[in-house]
Amino acid sequence: MNNLFFILLTFLPFLVMGQEHMDVAHEGHHEKVHHTKDIIEIITTGIRAKPFGEGEAIWGTEAHLTYWFVHAYGTGFSYTLRSEEGELLNDIALLASWNPNNWLTLNVGPNFALPNNHREFALLAYAEAEINFRLREWFHIGPVVGTLLGKHSEYSLGLHLGFEIHNPALKHK
Repeated sequence: MNNLFFILLTFLPFLVMGQEHMDVAHEGHHEKVHHTKDIIEIITTGIRAKPFGEGEAIWGTEAHLTYWFVHAYGTGFSYTLRSEEGELLNDIALLASWNPNNWLTLNVGPNFALPNNHREFALLAYAEAEINFRLREWFHIGPVVGTLLGKHSEYSLGLHLGFEIHNPALKHK
């Protein structure tokens, strides 16, 4: 419960503040959400995941590949790799992504926990929020908070780096 309280206190100010306070890029570099489509986004995230209830927190890494087909909606997949007691844990998630504004991305979808010697296959619900500090039109960085709900429920915190590949021929001005 203390961890959940800490998470809320850490990220609530970011969610309350408006776009004008969150965006560190100069005016005119807000095109992904409001003026463009057909963008491929690659994100890498370092995470610290902890099971709800008992269990040790473990480090991991996550990679997203998202195709933004309209200004605020995209789809893609996520691959997560964690190591627990010398055993590699592999997860794949299918993502539906939404940018309600330029500084926030929400991802949801089914997560497939792949089996190994100590874990059987499991289907979980995946949900994640990313705060995006835009340093360039094509680059953002920020905190991530997420959860997996199901047989192996956990929450995670992390830091992401996001890279966007824009197609200039499709850009709307």
